[in-house]
Amino acid sequence: MSANYLYVTLTAFCLVMTSCDSPVGDNDQLSSIEPEAVGMDAEQLTYIDTLFQDYLDTKRFGGGVALVLRNNKLVKQVAFGHRDIQRSQPQQLDDLFRIASMTKAVTAVAALQLLEKGKYSLDDPLWWFIPAFRNPKILESIDRSDSTFTSRPASNEIKIRHLFNHTSGIAYGFDVDSLQLIYHKLEVSEGFEERDISLEENVKRIASLPIMHESGKQWTYGLSYDVLGRLIEIWSGVPLDQYLQANIFDPLGMSDTHFYLPESKHDRLSEVFMSAKKGVTATEYPLVNYPVSGAQTYLSGGADLTSTALDYVKFASAILNNGEFNGARILSRKTTEWMRNQQLEGGPEGVGWGLGVVTAQDDHKLLSTQGSYYWGGFFGTQCLVDPEERLIAILMIQQYPNWEWSMHDRFHNIVYSSLVN
Repeated sequence: MSANYLYVTLTAFCLVMTSCDSPVGDNDQLSSIEPEAVGMDAEQLTYIDTLFQDYLDTKRFGGGVALVLRNNKLVKQVAFGHRDIQRSQPQQLDDLFRIASMTKAVTAVAALQLLEKGKYSLDDPLWWFIPAFRNPKILESIDRSDSTFTSRPASNEIKIRHLFNHTSGIAYGFDVDSLQLIYHKLEVSEGFEERDISLEENVKRIASLPIMHESGKQWTYGLSYDVLGRLIEIWSGVPLDQYLQANIFDPLGMSDTHFYLPESKHDRLSEVFMSAKKGVTATEYPLVNYPVSGAQTYLSGGADLTSTALDYVKFASAILNNGEFNGARILSRKTTEWMRNQQLEGGPEGVGWGLGVVTAQDDHKLLSTQGSYYWGGFFGTQCLVDPEERLIAILMIQQYPNWEWSMHDRFHNIVYSSLVN
């Protein structure tokens, strides 16, 4: 994607820390506790504060929220910096963040709920449910002058399993420069959408295009989860947002998770900051306003949810607790175990894939535990879950590009170093 930036003078940058030692909510079963009570070092956890202060002092980012939970108890909650620099609004614990690809884990759980009801099997061909995907073709070449392309018949049909583990060959256009030309010509949405388009319409457009390679033979990050979101609509008979609301958000008490924000919550949305040589600035990255403006009709199963750290930890807790949180069960124990187990090796940078989650394979890159898994989002949000240590760590920031001056690995190592027993 191309980007046009609005550079705004940064006049003030101060750290604003807010800790919370009271229960998150009357019915949330998440209460705060001293770190030592659950085998964590409180002093070591203060290095999270030091890390954030350093990034603020050096103007490498604008602000965010961090949360650490162990044994279903919150041991660290902190809001830092600003959600809006120009208006000098300090970041708050309940502020809203565009979680982008962390939406994929939610979509995966929704799809697995329908698998439990017998609506499909992982090795069913995709075309059984969306006939336009039958007999896929593989992209061979693109003429950049007019966006025409050549293709050849694929040997394999796309299976539902291939959508879950990103081996369908359905790519993101912004990851493949020449493919983006085709997407632009046919008006294919890749999420962050403000145009008046439905998920059904967009998936039809995706189905009309060639895929990048034989399904099941190669890992390619892309629009597979938007297609999976459409399948949820077909299997359930209701729009994706209604299905998620009734079967995940309401049962878990996730009252602040939405595709598009109600007007009453607009002021709690954190702005997206941009890394720059002169320090972090506000940015008008294209389409960051999708949660609050535009047609608000597109429901991207791979990219479009907005949430809070306090909401998302409820979802992560349900996965950690074998499908249950706060007395509500959203998946069976066996399905949850299956979801987070290794399903695919050979992903990027030494990671593997479960069903909607990233599983760590390279134990030497970061402090970690075998069997831990995580999700991340385009604007810098991240959630780590470690079943063996009964640990969840969430970092919510809004940064583009989020890989410059990244604090994620440092945050990860600080959290793991705080484990005492």
